Amino acid sequence: MSRKLRFDRTLFATGTLLPLFGLMMIYSASILLAERQFNDPYHFLFRQVFSVLIGFAALLTAMHIDYRHYEKSWFVYGLFLGSCLLLVTTLLINTGHTTHRWLRAGPFSFQPSELAKLALVFVLAYQLSKRKGSVNDPLTSLPCLLVLAMLSFLAYQQPDLGTALSFVLIGFLLLFVAGLPIRHLMTAGMGTLVLLVCCIFQRQYWLDRILTWLSPEADLQGLGFQINQSRLGNG
Repeated sequence: MSRKLRFDRTLFATGTLLPLFGLMMIYSASILLAERQFNDPYHFLFRQVFSVLIGFAALLTAMHIDYRHYEKSWFVYGLFLGSCLLLVTTLLINTGHTTHRWLRAGPFSFQPSELAKLALVFVLAYQLSKRKGSVNDPLTSLPCLLVLAMLSFLAYQQPDLGTALSFVLIGFLLLFVAGLPIRHLMTAGMGTLVLLVCCIFQRQYWLDRILTWLSPEADLQGLGFQINQSRLGNG
């Protein structure tokens, strides 16, 4: 007799409702643009529905796989190396563009950094679970930080500072859950903050975004237009 499938209903409901909410937001934000450019108000909505259906099929498939299969080293490090290879590939193609974040094949597109987020979780969880209770040991924490630094650097090179920061937050959260003392996380966080400030000054448009966020009224018809319009709408 096959074993009955057990799953966290709250987590499943959250993972199902969030994409549906996102579809409503996409439709609301894109209906006029889709009507004007493609004469079809559902153009962008249908594209996203297709992606959501693929993701939901992947979810149902993953639910029927014993999680212990994910603890195998060949799977964990294979996923990590594959993610790194895809991130490097994005840097080598479309060199004429200023950003390198997507892999495209006809009507299909894929952002490798999203797979890398999953790979980061698997690698850190694998490393930390194999050395339970020794998160303070450099043999445990240093490999985790190296993996985190590698993925963050590749994302930064795309350039995608937001994704690089999301890697850092995911890594710090996993280390915190594993028991790394707050003082160590704060020390690493201060170092990351200094590095972040240096990175922001490397690209003018990143600095412009920060300055616009701090003072959107300084350029009402330019960089601060969207923020000020949202304020008017909320008012």
